[in-house]
Amino acid sequence: MIHILIQKLRQAREAMNEIFPLTPAMWQEFARDEASISTGLRLFWELRRFTKEEFLIIWIDKINLTEKEKQVLRIRTIFHRQLSVPLVNSSATLLAYKSWEVEQGVVLDVASSNLDGISSNVASAYQKAL
Repeated sequence: MIHILIQKLRQAREAMNEIFPLTPAMWQEFARDEASISTGLRLFWELRRFTKEEFLIIWIDKINLTEKEKQVLRIRTIFHRQLSVPLVNSSATLLAYKSWEVEQGVVLDVASSNLDGISSNVASAYQKAL
């Protein structure tokens, strides 16, 4: 009787996972449940079967997020360097930088050319370049 209920629980989780992929917390709960009712190789193969695709997807998402964060840092570094160099139209570079930072979620007054909200190092380098 208990084996039938356990099998139904597994089937329900599989069906739910196909429609709504399980979160990492749900996978942990699933692993704890399986560990409490399975032993040895069976536990290993059951978990492996369920998690093989899911963990690959989670890792790909993590890698993509890490790459996006690296790209944001690279672009920010390029803007910081550009703002520290004397240019003919430095104010346009400042406005472009502030607009880009707003796209990244930083709260800045894009309409003005003041340096409020910009790091003191970048603001100082920008003022020296003027």
